[in-house]
Amino acid sequence: MLVPLIVALLQTTTPAATQATKATKATQDTAARTDSARRTPRTAKVPKRVEVTPELYRTAFADAAARSLLAVARRARSSQDSALTSYDATTYQRVSAGIAVSPIGRERLAFRTEQATHVRWRRGTGAYVEVTGARS
Repeated sequence: MLVPLIVALLQTTTPAATQATKATKATQDTAARTDSARRTPRTAKVPKRVEVTPELYRTAFADAAARSLLAVARRARSSQDSALTSYDATTYQRVSAGIAVSPIGRERLAFRTEQATHVRWRRGTGAYVEVTGARS
């Protein structure tokens, strides 16, 4: 009963609200242009989504054995995922970038960051992530 009223209120806009929205949008656009971290690269391409047709599905596998093997693997993964009730793990991640001045020059470390976490997950409760260490 309250939801249709809220939807109706949200759909009706006044000229002042429209002007405020345009001003906010202009401010956001300006901020996005000046902040390089928010700017999306112009070269970023949206992946092409192809609809799966019966012909495409028929030719996707080398033979019937490969198709049935994939079906068995998907069923096994689904049953294992649904059987999982909780887990406790320690994770470690390292990212390094090197730079070389010339092709024969020695590569030097330009950047490195490391992070260690303790992750606990339980079905119905969610995940708890504790960062145990980090450095750059």
